[in-house]
Amino acid sequence: MATVTLTDDDQRELLRIARITLRERLASGLVPPGRPHRATLLAPGTVVLRLLDGAGTRADGQSGTAQLPRYRAVQEAALHCLGSAPPPSLTLDDLEPLVIELSITSDGGTYCFDDRTRLPGRAR
Repeated sequence: MATVTLTDDDQRELLRIARITLRERLASGLVPPGRPHRATLLAPGTVVLRLLDGAGTRADGQSGTAQLPRYRAVQEAALHCLGSAPPPSLTLDDLEPLVIELSITSDGGTYCFDDRTRLPGRAR
């Protein structure tokens, strides 16, 4: 099997998926439907996701298995951050300033990145 690496565009897309998953779960209790078409996001991987505020880590989450496609592992890790129900202390307004940090391990290696440097307008 060929190694599937993550490009900068892939990393930005995975951060976008994480933020949309968190936002939708807090707003409606649901997980956004759909799946990306890029092969790099469908390759299996294990994900650790951290929500960071100015004081450090606000919440941690991880996917349970390396058998999930990368995009789905990101969703699972995001949901894990929120637990089985959104914590009452985290609101949609609280989510916006939080930094999402992802660590993804798969056959292409380990990638660590966050939305401070990968998404326009989010640098701090």
